Amino acid sequence: MTVVLESLEDAAALLRPGVTAFIHGTATEPREFVAKLAEKGALEGVHLITSFIPGINTEPLADSGARLTTFMAQPALADGIARGHVEALRLHYGKLPGWIAALGSLDVAFVRGRRLPDGRVATGITGELISAACARADTVCVFDDPAMPLPERGITIDAPDTVVVAPGPLIEYRGGDRIDDVAGTIAANVATLVDDGATLQSGLGVVPTAVFTALTQRRNLRVFSGMISDAVMALADAGALDAEVEHVCGMALGTHALYNWLDGRERFRVVGCEDSHNSERMRVLPKFTAINSAVEVGLDGSVNAELLGARAISGPGGLPDYAAGAANSPGGKSIIALPAANEKRGISRIVPRVRNADAPTVTGEYVTHVVTQFGVAEIAGVDAAERARRLIAVADPAHRESLSEEAALSH
Repeated sequence: MTVVLESLEDAAALLRPGVTAFIHGTATEPREFVAKLAEKGALEGVHLITSFIPGINTEPLADSGARLTTFMAQPALADGIARGHVEALRLHYGKLPGWIAALGSLDVAFVRGRRLPDGRVATGITGELISAACARADTVCVFDDPAMPLPERGITIDAPDTVVVAPGPLIEYRGGDRIDDVAGTIAANVATLVDDGATLQSGLGVVPTAVFTALTQRRNLRVFSGMISDAVMALADAGALDAEVEHVCGMALGTHALYNWLDGRERFRVVGCEDSHNSERMRVLPKFTAINSAVEVGLDGSVNAELLGARAISGPGGLPDYAAGAANSPGGKSIIALPAANEKRGISRIVPRVRNADAPTVTGEYVTHVVTQFGVAEIAGVDAAERARRLIAVADPAHRESLSEEAALSH
């Protein structure tokens, strides 16, 4: 029987010393509850596992006294990592459901959703790790949001152990607001690689968002992605999406316009990471085209999406899953799209060797194309010297000579 709690404080009381708990991130992060937990020293002896996303979900819990485990490094956690009470696991999303299932214990899973008349809970626009955490947890505590948008098909969990009514605004992501001329040019270059009937995946960031807006003239496109943003509405409005198939995502991350658009939306299904990041499933998708960005790309095609200089700014996320799935799909394309240089820092983003070269986010074998505002480099199926030559050709002209000199020393 579900116990109805009176307040967020009652929910917080479930976190006693020795307890291991999960709190999900994304647009449906229970932010008011997280803020109550952030008081310095309030969670001494508690182990918190979060799936917060840098730039979307804050990490205000680093000083709470809890031991934190997260899957995305970010600068705000650097001090906690150095002191040993924060662990940023370098696991890509496809591995995370298995990691959760293998936990020695998970006492409480805190999730946000809409309670249904039959007592079950629909998690609305977020799939992510919710199913995996709820299946493993001894106690499931739901923050009931009666206004949660519900696509036609999504995740439901059985009647939870505890529930507290806790409506609140969903977190917005406005990646489309920052599309500039460079991003627009990159998107137009990527669009030349996308065929009618392709199945699309797009990552977080300005450039991947811009790409979707550049595809409105395509037809019969399908979506199979860890996330969707507002740009998917432009595709639907233009008639670019296949109206006869089910489009799949792990979460929606955009503005309230997107969330409202998804409420009751037919042929959109929200799933967990065990489905959305399943590389084996991707390999049979028609013309699976993965479009992601990165911090830098090496002349061997390796990708760094985690380190900016010496600072850890993210984790691998779903990039390794989608790159491998697309590269191994018949007719698939694994595309890394990025500006050729960081103009503020005056450095090339096509580099001789990525900073995490000993363990890159993605190795060159899983990248078929690299796209900048200067063109498209198709790097699959060529030797190392030719791959470097093609990448230098799409680098910023100011850095091509130095890159050629570095390449000459290696080949």
